[in-house]
Amino acid sequence: MTLANTLVAAPDAPDSFGRRFFQQALTHRGLAHAYLLLASRMEPLYEMALILAKILNCSQRPAPDAACGQCLNCRWIDDNAHPALITLSPLTHLDEASIKKVAKTGKALTQIAADQTSNLLAELSRTSPYCRVVIVVHAESFPGAAPAHAPPSPSQWRAHQGVAPKRLALRPLTTTVLNDASANRMLKTLEEPPENTLFLFLSDSPAGVLETIASRCQVLPFALTPADDEALETTPDDARRAQAWLSACQSHGDPLDCADAFETDLVGEGGLSATQALSLCQRVLRQQWDLNPGAASAAAQQADFMRYRRAQQAIEDAQRLLEAKTNAAQTLVGLTRRLCQ
Repeated sequence: MTLANTLVAAPDAPDSFGRRFFQQALTHRGLAHAYLLLASRMEPLYEMALILAKILNCSQRPAPDAACGQCLNCRWIDDNAHPALITLSPLTHLDEASIKKVAKTGKALTQIAADQTSNLLAELSRTSPYCRVVIVVHAESFPGAAPAHAPPSPSQWRAHQGVAPKRLALRPLTTTVLNDASANRMLKTLEEPPENTLFLFLSDSPAGVLETIASRCQVLPFALTPADDEALETTPDDARRAQAWLSACQSHGDPLDCADAFETDLVGEGGLSATQALSLCQRVLRQQWDLNPGAASAAAQQADFMRYRRAQQAIEDAQRLLEAKTNAAQTLVGLTRRLCQ
């Protein structure tokens, strides 16, 4: 399988929002150092991660959001064999002892061991001429060849799977797979990431990783479904109120007035909790940006993207503070100050 050379051409990408978000981030140098990517299926997310790695490491990059597809780096990544491309899962990035254990018992590992994480971090501490992309995902072993449309498995997995043909089935991360011991070893690195390193955690829910990991990532939910809307327990009137509130903030309204309006219109009149209202605002904000065809000039597109990214990050930060039982009034005023800038 040859990966697409641009995110737009990815045939199985999660949705237009995800492709456009990373296109804009690449074009305007707005990539964060770590993302928690959320979707119902992991294969499209994994393939998108490979395409990102391809674009970031292409030696003849024709555009900020495109790879040439012909250079050695592109060909390596097409085969998922590039040294800059690291998949961390229960079945990859294993040490020799773990490989022998799997081979001897015939049983797949079910967790990412703390030693795997430590080995990875030691590898990242060494300088590299490449942009390293670390994909953290759950994986299971299944007999039989992989389907033709499946993204390529890591070359390390293919080298260690033994004589019998097996395929690597991708599953969402959970806190059991990336447990406390393994996750906690990553915290300092996520706080002070190595240069030219991108972390991508793949799951189907924010609860799939520890809060300490999620709080150090930008959370990107991909395809939205009717079930997502039902889970928020909101109505079209709630969405209209959220849109009006966001518009007031985006028009550089008074932060204190906007904080009062949040309590009155969304929490009081809408009957939502503060966290529900913030989740709804994130949804509306995303839809506004996703449906906006984009400004004509590159500078205006960059401004739109950075404004969207800052607003989403501000709401995420406020949600975490509310979940941590901090002073709700102070949290909302702090949020509105950031949104009204």
